[in-house]
Amino acid sequence: MSVPGDTERTACIRARLGAGTLPTSAENQKVYAGYGERQPCDCCGRSIDGTEVMYEVELASPRVRPLAMHLKCFDAWMAESRSRLRPRPGPDPGPGSGPGGSDPGVRTMMHPARVAWRDPTC
Repeated sequence: MSVPGDTERTACIRARLGAGTLPTSAENQKVYAGYGERQPCDCCGRSIDGTEVMYEVELASPRVRPLAMHLKCFDAWMAESRSRLRPRPGPDPGPGSGPGGSDPGVRTMMHPARVAWRDPTC
């Protein structure tokens, strides 16, 4: 199989996230890096060969098996997952609404996913 371009990769990931066949990233996920062993990538479906860096993502849910991804697929998956977590632009509800109450100086901030790295040689 040929290597997908950025546009094709992103479209595939969006479709799988939308269909629910690929979970979004989680705040408490663990990510391990190593080399592929010809397993299929959960994002693009193509094989991850032994010369390619593979990311294995372990989500907190015991119902979800670890995911295997190419490096570029992992980056695109993280970006798409983050974009789904951002609030959609809409009308300004005005002061006094939301988590900050009546204090317009209080804002809710979202934190990017925390990633734990492990050296695959250990």
